[in-house]
Amino acid sequence: MRNRIHQEPPRDGSSLDLVERQLTVWRRTHKPPCPLPEDIWGKATELAARLGVSKVARALRLDSAALKRRMEVQAASPAATFVELLPFGNHIGECTLEVESAGGARLRLLMKHVAPGGLATIIRDFVGAR
Repeated sequence: MRNRIHQEPPRDGSSLDLVERQLTVWRRTHKPPCPLPEDIWGKATELAARLGVSKVARALRLDSAALKRRMEVQAASPAATFVELLPFGNHIGECTLEVESAGGARLRLLMKHVAPGGLATIIRDFVGAR
């Protein structure tokens, strides 16, 4: 029988280490099948764009195929940073609004006479404000 030595993946700066520590803390308090938070996936995809999918997936113990898919979705659909909704008086008239999160979840809102502040809160909560 051969002795195997566990080799740690190489590190590249403090950002990978920081995300790894955040993920370790999250994993201690959340058990499968609880999905990873979008902010951790977002940080992982940013790191993978710089350092490579394989390296980041190995260091963070993530599924490399899932990480690669998320990178492709992120590259294909750039996030909107600003959407203007023009109210009539103190509310938004009748409209339909569709929002998609970075993870691919979709929200469709059919609205009549909605206050803009309440709508902004709903959308921020859905997409995971950063």
